[in-house]
Amino acid sequence: MAKRLLGSISLLLGLFLFGASDLYGEAVNSCLDCHLRETKNIVDSWRKSVHSQMSVGCQGCHGGDPQSSSKDLAHQRVSVPAARERIEICGACHSEEKRRYKGSAHDSNLVESIKKAPELFSHGVSITRIQQGKQPITGPECTTCHGFHNVLSASNPEGPAHLISVSKLCGLVCHQKHYSEFIQSEHYQALRQEKEAPDCVTCHTSHDNRIVS
Repeated sequence: MAKRLLGSISLLLGLFLFGASDLYGEAVNSCLDCHLRETKNIVDSWRKSVHSQMSVGCQGCHGGDPQSSSKDLAHQRVSVPAARERIEICGACHSEEKRRYKGSAHDSNLVESIKKAPELFSHGVSITRIQQGKQPITGPECTTCHGFHNVLSASNPEGPAHLISVSKLCGLVCHQKHYSEFIQSEHYQALRQEKEAPDCVTCHTSHDNRIVS
């Protein structure tokens, strides 16, 4: 009896100090409970992501209250961030990457493109939207290169920012001419064999991308 009482006290103390989501993970997450039925593919993508591993949930980017059982309350202040908003949201955790991105060639191109056609950037700029012809080729933001719900670490071989993949990411959609030249190079052949060799970001850098003359 004493052990059970002590266990109950410990549980309540844990809930008070850390919150139910930290103790139970997905068990009390109304976002996942609902979206497993409505958009299972998105949940599956998120579960494979580095954000899931780091316990960054839906509310981290979209807002809302995942601990509310009421759909209306859970959806309060929920939004799909626009292109510029994504940079600020990502930058809240990735401050150094945001600092480097600000003022880069990609950032400048994005700013100018939004001025010309703001309606095209309400849901950000993604490689998928560009490939589908729904988005002009322009300066990318965070999700263009790293994805939306399926964000993977740069060290993950399956991620778009990993070694040989990053050259495909840069080249297949935006920089086709340079990519067609790069794949003929010794550098690319070395990367294909998983050897250490320069890729796009070696010279141009990743976030504060430079135009090398």
